[in-house]
Amino acid sequence: LYQGGGNNWAHHFVAYSTGDIVRFGNSTGVNDEPDIKAVIDNKGNFGLGTAYPNRKLHIQVDNNGLNIPLMVHNLDETETGGNAVGIGFNNEPGGGWVKAAIALERTASYGTGTLHFLMDNTADDSDVTLPDSKMSITRNGNVGIGTTIPHSKLQVTEGDVYVETIGSGIILKASDGSCWRITVETSGALKTTLIGCP
Repeated sequence: LYQGGGNNWAHHFVAYSTGDIVRFGNSTGVNDEPDIKAVIDNKGNFGLGTAYPNRKLHIQVDNNGLNIPLMVHNLDETETGGNAVGIGFNNEPGGGWVKAAIALERTASYGTGTLHFLMDNTADDSDVTLPDSKMSITRNGNVGIGTTIPHSKLQVTEGDVYVETIGSGIILKASDGSCWRITVETSGALKTTLIGCP
């Protein structure tokens, strides 16, 4: 494909095959080697930013710092609840339903909201929904297990917190800055031990 006019025609976008690999790229001149942007190899792997994809979708960047090369975008601006976008997972060869997902529910402006980890344990062909949220992280960093509206940094609803390792427990910091581990003795009595703060 070419774009331009007069003496300024350029090889704007190309798709060509090298053996059994299709490559997509662009160049600034008709006879210039194209700058490869995407590749589909003979295994059906699709690569963005790499000429050698080794997964069905392989996105590669080369930048220091936080890189977010993939975005799932919902244009709806509803903030009253129920408006979410995410990615779903299916582990069934014969079905197109989604039984697990990670979704961001918009609850405030600029797309901020609550991140949900969804799981549907019903053995049927239905998809997960927001009420299937098993763990939620609100926009202020509170984590809820069994609740979507945690009111503290960690809130567990309709379940227990089980510390299996003997000698481990809950560490609390006192007003003087010292740290104490709370454990349980064989009799069931609680025990506090002064420890170095983590």
